[in-house]
Amino acid sequence: MISLPAMAGKLITQLTRQGPPSPYEPLTDRELEVLRLAAQGFTNKAVGVQLGISDRTVQGHLARIYAKLDANSRTEAVMRAVALGWLDAGVAS
Repeated sequence: MISLPAMAGKLITQLTRQGPPSPYEPLTDRELEVLRLAAQGFTNKAVGVQLGISDRTVQGHLARIYAKLDANSRTEAVMRAVALGWLDAGVAS
């Protein structure tokens, strides 16, 4: 879970960043958690165990993530989220 200072830092960064706003719908906190674990190589089942949800629920989150980020795979979704500054580039290492 993201800490309040980290969240405030992200908000300040977003508000002060130059350039056009993101064309993508923001991810929910839960979707970011799912994507972060998927980026680390966890399977749907393992993500579910980590978050206390079913693998079917993980699939639903991933489907919404793909739709929001106009992505066709985990890799594409992770790359887009990193490019947008929503995930740390080191999350997948």
